[in-house]
Amino acid sequence: MSKPWRWIASAAAAVALAGVVAATSQGAAAPVPAATPPGSEADLLHDAEQILIGRCLAERGFSYWPQPRDPVPELRDFPYVVDDVGWARRYGYGSVLQRRFDEPDPDDPYIRYLRGLSQDRRASFLLALNGKPGGAGDLVAKLPNGMEVKRSDTSCVSLAEQRLYGDVRAWYQAKRVTDGLAGARAGLVLADPAYADAVRAWSGCMRAAGFPYDTPDDARAAVADGTAPGAFDREVEIAVAEATCAVDTGMAATVASLDRRYAAVVTNDHQVAVDTRARLQAAALPLAREIVRAG
Repeated sequence: MSKPWRWIASAAAAVALAGVVAATSQGAAAPVPAATPPGSEADLLHDAEQILIGRCLAERGFSYWPQPRDPVPELRDFPYVVDDVGWARRYGYGSVLQRRFDEPDPDDPYIRYLRGLSQDRRASFLLALNGKPGGAGDLVAKLPNGMEVKRSDTSCVSLAEQRLYGDVRAWYQAKRVTDGLAGARAGLVLADPAYADAVRAWSGCMRAAGFPYDTPDDARAAVADGTAPGAFDREVEIAVAEATCAVDTGMAATVASLDRRYAAVVTNDHQVAVDTRARLQAAALPLAREIVRAG
């Protein structure tokens, strides 16, 4: 499987400043399209939640700067194969964009604030932001893969969601499940025999072009060391070949068709969560507008 080039830092890793920033922005999430409102409405809900998180943290003695929903808009996920030749020609596999996502701007006021906190104070900030699971009132969700996840119901994130969506327990379950559907969908695509056939055709094209890679993962592994001289030029060269072969062999069309098919399957399997998320988001829009207008 071709791995996405971006991710959200876990709360456990958030002591690192980049992790703190990523943990307070949902921009890297990969929600299921059927469960997500149009972009402007999704931005509105995100902005309102960020404002509410900031208010909660202020009440606990901390400062906060709302984080963007999509901090690096040019950064894209290609879960199966890079299939956009123009994008590959400009960004390769996106390593430069990934570094922009991972490495916080030292001049950002939020970063300066976090760096100015003592270790104990920063730990208190993270506790206020994310809470510490283990309490009787924890929010609990069971993911599509069967794993159970929890979050403190007293965290500022949870309290912001409670204010915005009303039923925070239903929201947490629906959001975590629907956010996990992209991975479930990808797993089904990768297991389909048509995907394996498409990869074989793609590999033959790549070999003919002078790149002897069996899978897109192998191609990306060949440019893993981004610090070597000429690494970015090599990254672009291989990524452009990958995208060109994906289009020319029909692999891009095949995986797009499979992705649509299995998106319908996983959505149907988790229709209650998809519908719950859409319902709660739609109901939250009037309040979100008020919150954002008030700033």
